[in-house]
Amino acid sequence: MPKESIPETAGRTAVLFVVVLSSFLAPFMMSAVNVALHVIGEHFALDAVALGWVVTAHILACAVFMLPCGRAGDIWGRKKIFLGGMIVYSAGSLLSFDKLRTGRGGRLISRPSLCLVNR
Repeated sequence: MPKESIPETAGRTAVLFVVVLSSFLAPFMMSAVNVALHVIGEHFALDAVALGWVVTAHILACAVFMLPCGRAGDIWGRKKIFLGGMIVYSAGSLLSFDKLRTGRGGRLISRPSLCLVNR
């Protein structure tokens, strides 16, 4: 398997910037949802139990897809999985209540991102 490397300093800095920024997105969006739970509950007339499932759906998706996403990065390439994660995460973020897709995309981003920085 060919080793993916970027020899020039500017390219390495750009990769580091993109990976760090994208790895920041998943926890940031989860915090934003926690802050907005009160407004979400009022708008959709949800009780505390239903609001708990909004947060739980994201955490559950992150936990379930952690190992398979790491293994997929080993098999098909970390760059492909990272880019696919960005697409899935963006689609989940555009569909405001799709926390399962956002959690899946967050795992697809976070698992290979550490390996991309290491290269």
